[in-house]
Amino acid sequence: MKESIFLSSVAEGIIGSLGSPPVKEIVQLWGAEGEAEKLKDTVSTIKTVLLCAEEQQDGNPEVRVWLEKLQKPMYDADDLLDIVVSTSEVRPKEMTTEYESWVQRLVRKLNVFSEQNLVPRSPIHIGNYIKCIRERKMLLVERRIRKAVIARLLDSKAGENISILPIVGIGGLGKTALAQLVFNDQKVQQHFDLKVWVCVSDIFDVKILVENILKFATRNKQQDVGMDALTESLRNVIYKKKYLLVLDDVWNEDRDKWSRFKSLLMGGERGSRVLLTTRNEMVAKISKTMEPYLLKGLGEQESWSLFKKMAFEEGKEPETTSIVKLGRRL
Repeated sequence: MKESIFLSSVAEGIIGSLGSPPVKEIVQLWGAEGEAEKLKDTVSTIKTVLLCAEEQQDGNPEVRVWLEKLQKPMYDADDLLDIVVSTSEVRPKEMTTEYESWVQRLVRKLNVFSEQNLVPRSPIHIGNYIKCIRERKMLLVERRIRKAVIARLLDSKAGENISILPIVGIGGLGKTALAQLVFNDQKVQQHFDLKVWVCVSDIFDVKILVENILKFATRNKQQDVGMDALTESLRNVIYKKKYLLVLDDVWNEDRDKWSRFKSLLMGGERGSRVLLTTRNEMVAKISKTMEPYLLKGLGEQESWSLFKKMAFEEGKEPETTSIVKLGRRL
C-alpha cells in the first residue's frame, strides 16, 4: 500500500509564513507584495479541500493522483519561503527579480490545482464540497464520543454481570461507524477476551442471533441444529470469557424476545458488555442496563465554526450577509 500524502499542514505553514512579520517585511522591501498575496490566495484556496482530500485518498484514485501532483509545488513553495528568509540579509536587491520569477512560476503551477474539480469554484462542485464538510463534521463528533463510549465499556464499576450500552440516533449520524471505531480500538481489543459483531436489522430472531454469534466467534458456519444445541454451544464459547458483543441496527421492541436473548448471554465473565446501535429510543429503553448514548450532530455554533474554517480563507467570516446566511443554512 502506498504511503498516505498529507499536505494540509504544509499549506498552513505556507500561509502562516506569508503572514508573519519577518516575511512581510522582506516582501515589502523587494516590492513583491502582489506576487506574495497571489501565492497566499492560491494556497488558501487549495487548503479548503485538503483535509477532505487526505481522508478520501485511499478509496479514490483520482484524489490520490491530485495529491501526488500537488506535492512538489507545495513543497517548493515551502522551500521558497526558507530561501527568502535566509538570503534576504545577504543580497536583497539582487534576489528581487529571481524571487518574483520563482513566485510567478509557483502561482501558475498551483493555480492548475486550484482550478480542478476538487476546489469548489463552480456550483457543480459545491454539493460534493458540502458533503465533504459534513463528513468531516461527523468525524469530529465520532472522535469526541468514542472516548466516552470506550470509557463506559471499560468501567469496572458497572454492577451487572453483563452490561448493555445502546447508542441511539437518527439514520446517517454515524452510529455504525462509531461502533466500528470502538470495536477496533486497541484498548478494547486488549480488554476483552472475545469480541463479536452481529448485524441484526429488522428481524430479531433469537435462534438466528445465536447462530450468527457462534459463526463470528468460531469462524465456522453452524450446522442446522436445534435451539438447545445452539444454546449449549454459546455457553461453551463465552464461558469464563469477558466478551464484547456488538449488535448493529436493532429494531426489536418486544421485551419478551429481548429477555430470552439476554438470558443466553449470562455465562460470560463479569465485565462483559453488549454495545447496540439503534434509531429507536424504545429499543434502548427496554434493552439498556447503562444509560444510552444519544448520538447527535454538532450544535449550530460548532457546525458554523467548522464550516468557516474549511470554506473561507483563514476561517474568517465573510462580510457579505447573504453568504453568511447561505452558509448557515447549509
